[in-house]
Amino acid sequence: MASIYGFGQLRTEVTYKVVTNAPVVCKYGAGRLHRVIINSNAGTDVTLYDNTAASGTIIAVLTTIEATSLEFNCPFFIGLTAVPSVAAVEVTIIYE
Repeated sequence: MASIYGFGQLRTEVTYKVVTNAPVVCKYGAGRLHRVIINSNAGTDVTLYDNTAASGTIIAVLTTIEATSLEFNCPFFIGLTAVPSVAAVEVTIIYE
């Protein structure tokens, strides 16, 4: 028999996904949403879900017409899914 013990906070490597015009499951399972960078100026409408599908608990609905960076630093528990609702979307989602 063997045992593994871990002490302190569980930390994983920060990674990112670029979302353009289709729903994207960024992560399956729990994690932390750090930042969303809006890359396009053409109008952005993206919904972020705490789920592995385009439903469930909404983390944020992003609607903006200019490029910007938004700090979240919030946990999610089931997964992280980004669903754009317009074709001109380009956002970078940074999470762990």
